[in-house]
Parts: sequence; structure tokens; C-alpha cells
Amino acid sequence: MKNLLYILLIISSANCTAQQLSDYKYVYVPKDFKEFENNQYHLNSTLVSKLKEKGYQVLQEVQGNWPEELKQNPCKVAKINILKSGNIFTNKLTFEATDCNGKAFLSQEGKSSEKDYEIGYQQALQKSMVNLQKSSPIKEISEVKVDLANENSSSKIANLDKKSNEKTNKKESAIIEDKTKKPYSDIISPAKNQNYFNNNTKYQKKPIGSGQFILISPDTSTPFATFRESSKKDVYHIILRDGTTTLGYLENENLVIELPNKDGSFRKEIFVEK
Repeated sequence: MKNLLYILLIISSANCTAQQLSDYKYVYVPKDFKEFENNQYHLNSTLVSKLKEKGYQVLQEVQGNWPEELKQNPCKVAKINILKSGNIFTNKLTFEATDCNGKAFLSQEGKSSEKDYEIGYQQALQKSMVNLQKSSPIKEISEVKVDLANENSSSKIANLDKKSNEKTNKKESAIIEDKTKKPYSDIISPAKNQNYFNNNTKYQKKPIGSGQFILISPDTSTPFATFRESSKKDVYHIILRDGTTTLGYLENENLVIELPNKDGSFRKEIFVEK
């Protein structure tokens, strides 16, 4: 009879209890929060964007429409909620994460004294998530059977390594291919461009579609910032080059971007039109 050895490989965790949000791969964000309905102040869309930036796979469908794996084991999913906790003088909210038993294991507050509700709550949300860690799911034990009496046992293990290397090579090839694509400035709209300056660096404002434009330096092929109109006139949702989301607005014909600091505060960067 052949002797069998079981090699335990660490792959992903379903049976372990996650202790922090970064332990999870999947998070559920409802389409409507009880205290911020209909994506009020764009909190829902901003939250989803920030979580994706951190590597989380975001679910917004009801549990009955989740993938079969998650319906069978909903404890693989953390549920996210945004709670209003301020008053008439302060825009304040709480970022909360709960496990499958409804137990809150993370609660972080953010607040802003900005009087404009949309800007203030956006700032509060950013501050509540400033210490949010990237998704790094905990691991589960699964078995891979290896027949020691079989000459091909070692090749089976080698094939696992080979598949892993193939995935890595594909990713590297995709990165190399992406670098050969045309510069962003070659595919934008031919509409009129405007020049802005910040600390003696020149940027061009270039439309890329309805209600959207970018700020890009003529010396680079990657936009410094991408602007999208908000529900309020002259206020924009912004995605920076590194993927950070923030707000911007027009002030005396100049563009102002609120750049986040490491401590959760914001500083104004002014781009002067010339």
C-alpha cells in the first residue's frame, strides 16, 4: 500500500476569526446608509473607491446575490457602515466594521469644522479612514495530497510553483505592455486647454469628457489629477496620480486641491491660471 504524506499549504482563511479589517478580502458596503441615503454627499461612492484602493473586494448586492462561496460562509465578509455622530457645528461621522455575528470590531471617527456639508463630510470620511490598512487576508489550511511512492510527486509540487511563476510573469508582462501604450496626452479630447502653475511647475487643464478634465504636466504622460464634477457648482471629486481621492474647487478663477497629510489634516495646493 502506498504511503501518503499530506502537505498543509496555507492558502486563505474561512474558519479563523478575523481580528481586524485587513484580515478580510471581502467587505460589504450597502448601497444606502441609514443616515446618509441615496449616496448623500457622495459618501457611498467615495467609501467604495477608498476601500478598492486598499485592495478590498467590495460587495454591494444583498447577501442572496453574493457568490456561492460567500453565501455558504458569510463570515468571510466584513460589513461596513457610516454613522452620523456630529452636531450642527461639526461634521462628524464614524467608520464602523462588523463581523458576521454583528459584532463591531473597528470604529474610527473623523470630523471636520468645514461649514459646507459635502466638503465637510468628505473630509470627515477621509480622516476616519486615514489609518485603514491594506487588505491582507488571513490564511486557511487546505490539504494537498502527495503520493510518496509515485515518481511524479515532486513534479506535482513543481507544477504548483510553475503556475505561480506563470501568473507572476503575466503580471510583469502586463506592466511592460502598459508602458508601451500611448501617452495620456495623445488620447484626450482636442478641446481648448488652459494653463495653470503651481510652484513654477506648468500644468495643462484638458477636458476628457462631459464634466471631467485632467491636470497634466507637458513633461509627463500621466495626469497629476483627474477632476469629476460634484453636485455642487465648481466643486470637484478628484483622483490623484497615486490613486488618492480628495476634493477640489474653483477659487478666484484658480484651481484648489485639498491634499491630505499623513495626520489626516488637509493642505491647500493652489494652481494659478495664467
